[in-house]
Amino acid sequence: MCRTESFENNLNFRIIITCRFKAVTPENLWNAFENVLYDEEFDLGTNVSVTEYMRSWTEQPGYPLVKIARNNGTFVITQQRFLVYGSNNTNNNVTEWIIGLTYTTQNRKDFNGVLPKIWLKGNETVLADPDGTGWYIFNLQSIGFFRVNYEEENWNALISQLHNNCNEIHVLNRAQLIDDAFNLAKANRMDYAMVLNLSEYLRNESDPIPWHSAQNGFTYLLNRMRRCPNGYKQLKTYVGHLAGLIYAKTEDLVVNRNSTDHTVNTGWNSFSSWACKLDNVQCTKSASSYFQKWRRGENIPADIRDAAFCVGVKHGDPEVWNSVLNVYVRSESASDRQSAQLALACSKDHVQLSKYLDFMFKGYNGPILPQDFRVIYRTLASTPQGIRALIDFLTTKLDRIVNEIINGEQVATSIYALLASKVARDEEIRKIDSLRKNPSVPERLRMQFDAAYRDQVDDDLAWFDDHHSIIGEWSTATVLRLGLSDDPTPGGPRPTSDDPSETWPSETPSGAVGRSLEASAFFWRVLFASAALWLCSSQRHLLSPP
Repeated sequence: MCRTESFENNLNFRIIITCRFKAVTPENLWNAFENVLYDEEFDLGTNVSVTEYMRSWTEQPGYPLVKIARNNGTFVITQQRFLVYGSNNTNNNVTEWIIGLTYTTQNRKDFNGVLPKIWLKGNETVLADPDGTGWYIFNLQSIGFFRVNYEEENWNALISQLHNNCNEIHVLNRAQLIDDAFNLAKANRMDYAMVLNLSEYLRNESDPIPWHSAQNGFTYLLNRMRRCPNGYKQLKTYVGHLAGLIYAKTEDLVVNRNSTDHTVNTGWNSFSSWACKLDNVQCTKSASSYFQKWRRGENIPADIRDAAFCVGVKHGDPEVWNSVLNVYVRSESASDRQSAQLALACSKDHVQLSKYLDFMFKGYNGPILPQDFRVIYRTLASTPQGIRALIDFLTTKLDRIVNEIINGEQVATSIYALLASKVARDEEIRKIDSLRKNPSVPERLRMQFDAAYRDQVDDDLAWFDDHHSIIGEWSTATVLRLGLSDDPTPGGPRPTSDDPSETWPSETPSGAVGRSLEASAFFWRVLFASAALWLCSSQRHLLSPP
C-alpha cells in the first residue's frame, strides 16, 4: 500500500509542475494519480487505470447495487444502478461502475483485507469460492460506495450468525447489513419479514454504530405505517422496546461508568431522544427526572438535554412551553438554544404548535430567528401532531406565508415538499391534494406543489399497499412473543410465560389448560390484528385524478 505522506507529496509536486499557471482539469489529476502510483510501484489490478476508474464514478449519476450468488464453487457477481423508485429492469439500465471487491467467509472471518481481491468491470464477473459453504460478506468494513444483495440462503445464514454471536462480524459490516436490508426492502428487492428478523439481533448489540442504521430504517417504516393505526401501534411498541435497550446501555456507560467515548456520548443524546419520542417508559421517566432537576436550577448533562426538554414540553402545560421558549430567546449557550428550539415542537397542544409556527410571521421582530425557520417545520414534521399543525398552517395561511414571511414562496414550497414525504392518513393526503388543485393558489406554486406530490405521495401509497400487512402482522406476533406492552404507561413490559405465577392470576387454570388458554389468547389477538390490517387496505380512499 502507498505511504500516505510520500503519496501526497509526490501528487502535489506533479500537479504543481504539470499545471503551473493553468486551470487544473480532472484529467490532470487522474494522470498525476497514475504517475504517482507507478512511482510507488502500486498495482491497482489487471486492466484497471485510475482515469477509467474515476470516470466511472464521477461522470455518471447514482451508485451501484452489487448482487452476489453462489454457484458451483464460484461467486457470480453482477451490478446495476440502485434505484429505490423506478424501473429495476436491467435491460433499461446500462450504467456500470468499476468496483473493487473485497469479501470474507464464515470459515475465514478476515475483515481486515480491504484491498480489492478482484475488480468488477462491466455487468458480470465470476470469482472462485474456496469454501463453498457458510455465510459470506462482500464490501468489508463498508469501504466501497455501493449496496450489496445476497441470495435468501446467505441472508438467513448471516441473520443466524448475528443472533448467535454478532461480534463475529465486523461492526461496520453489521451496520452495512442493516442499512442495505432496509433500503433493499424499500426498493422491493427484499422481504420486510427478513429485514425485521434481522433487526431482532439488535437486542444483543452494544455498539452504537449499527443502531444508527436501524434508527434511520425504522423512522421511515413508522412514518409510513401511520396509515394503519393498529399496525403502527404494534411496530412502535417493538421499535420503542429496541430503542429503550440501546438508550439504557449508553446511559449506563455515561452515567455509571463515566465513559468519555465520543461515539457513546453522542449515542446517548441520539438514542435518548429516539426512545423518548417512542414513549419508552424508562427513557420518559429518566428524561422527566432530568427536566425537573433543570427546572430547579440544577445542571444536567448536555447529552440528555434534548430528550429532557422534549419530554418536559410534551407532558407539560403552557407555562412549561413558555419557559423553554424563554431559554431559546435568552440563553447565551448555543447548545441550550438548540435543545430548546427542538423541544418546542414536542408539544401535543395544537394551539401551542400553531403559535410556534405563527412566530415566522414576525420575522426579525419575533422570538424565532429567520435562519431557524427551517428547523421549526422540519422538527414538527417528525411527529404526527406536528404534521397536522403544518398542514393546517399551510392550507389556511398560504397567502400570509407567501406575502409576510421572508422568502415566503420558498418556505411554502419547502413545507409542501416536506409534507408530501410525510403524509400517510387519508385526511392528510386529501388536504395537500386539494391545495395543489386549488385555482386560487398562484399557478407557479401549484406547479411546484404538483411536482412534489407526484414525486412522493403515489409511490408511498403503493409502498403501503405492498408492505403494510406483512410489517403489521410480524410486529403484532413479535410484540406478543416478547411479552411487550403496547400501552405506553408506567408499568413496563408484561411478564412473559417464563414465570406462570406472574403471567396468570392465582385462580387461572395451570399446566396444560393454562398453556392452552394462553395459546388461544395469542391466536385471537393475532387474528384480530390481521383483520385490522386488512381493513387498512379495504378503507383506502381513492383520490380524485388531477
